[in-house]
Amino acid sequence: MSADETRNPAGRGDEEPVVVRQPLRRSEGPRRSPRSAASVLEGVLRSLGGTEGAALLRLRERWSEVVGPSRAALVVPEELKDGVLWLKSSDYAVRTEIRFAAREIAARANAAAGAEAVRSIRFRG
Repeated sequence: MSADETRNPAGRGDEEPVVVRQPLRRSEGPRRSPRSAASVLEGVLRSLGGTEGAALLRLRERWSEVVGPSRAALVVPEELKDGVLWLKSSDYAVRTEIRFAAREIAARANAAAGAEAVRSIRFRG
């Protein structure tokens, strides 16, 4: 029985004793403001040594700023591995535009990610 539980002293031998649970108490420490799920996940990825994973998460949050809203609707950043940003798009015209602007997009992606994580851009699918 835990410290927050007490048994009914009137319990008899063959009767099941009644367990009364005490309400949970709030901690007395200072309150912290809530954090977004993305910031919590970014912290977890960093603690696991996943700097590329954290960079990709930040990049996804700001993807529309990196490639522009019209392109962002047609191109999705899938993976960042060994400095290669892997994108997915079925629109060949947008793929061509991004290939021609790859250096500029990589620079904007690094600025958005807060790290020099993107060295090249490639497509899947």
